[in-house]
Amino acid sequence: EAQNLFQSYLKDNPKDPMAHYLLATAHYGNRDMQQAKTALAEAIKQSPKWPEPRLLLAEIYMRDGASGQAVDEAKAVLNDHPNNIQAYMVIGNAYLMKKNIPEASNSFDALLKIAPNNPAACTQKGRMLLIQKKQNEAMAYFEKALSLQPNFTEPLQFIVAVHMNNKDYKKAFDRIERQIKISPDNPFFYNSWLRKKREKEDNCKRISKKR
Repeated sequence: EAQNLFQSYLKDNPKDPMAHYLLATAHYGNRDMQQAKTALAEAIKQSPKWPEPRLLLAEIYMRDGASGQAVDEAKAVLNDHPNNIQAYMVIGNAYLMKKNIPEASNSFDALLKIAPNNPAACTQKGRMLLIQKKQNEAMAYFEKALSLQPNFTEPLQFIVAVHMNNKDYKKAFDRIERQIKISPDNPFFYNSWLRKKREKEDNCKRISKKR
């Protein structure tokens, strides 16, 4: 219904970038990515410096695995909006998808300069440090992300994964329990605690059988 409304409006107002963008979001919501890209291209044509259409197009390119095209759109945004946080995130994640760690790291570092207290940027910086085997530094960034956004599940996942990988199950459980007390309404934290507990119990059973 929304698509029909926007399409009808665009017949009389074909140069309205907002209408093209809203039509694209309707197609996106219906998972019609090709039509969404067509509408976004028209929105960009009518308003080249407006960041939202380019960033949504970049997101679609990322879903398609076209990381190079995603970077191009995000860089076009930064040309006119040098402090756009989402554009830096797109670039960093696109390079990460291509396994270009130096460029990904550079993008997240640039983002942290303009948004040092952005939880997602802190988390991605932590990921880069983990890849570089700088575990302690990485954990500091994950903890900072959680302090800034206590309900943010991704940094806690990394913290727990590091402890589990180190076979320090107590630290993993204790860290999840501490976050549950801070954010008791987040079901992921509680479910994660139960899952890790079962994994530890299963591991103990396997060890007992071997003996």
